[in-house]
Amino acid sequence: MSVPLLLSYPIKYPISLFHPGGIYLFFYTWALLSVVVVPILILINIILICIGEIDLRWNVFSLSVAIISEVVFLIVRKLPP
Repeated sequence: MSVPLLLSYPIKYPISLFHPGGIYLFFYTWALLSVVVVPILILINIILICIGEIDLRWNVFSLSVAIISEVVFLIVRKLPP
């Protein structure tokens, strides 16, 4: 779910990687869904770490990727159009 948030800059400012069309629409829609879902997954991940239900090594890795993607999304969102 974090992939489109990490690709926020090419989605906001289309470059040769994403021409308007099917691929762009796919990543744009996925990004809109990720904006809502990734914070919920981060919260669930933190709760599971506190409970001690899952393997800590992979959980910390997924949590760090999700937080980095959210930071990238917020930085790109604040850039001028």
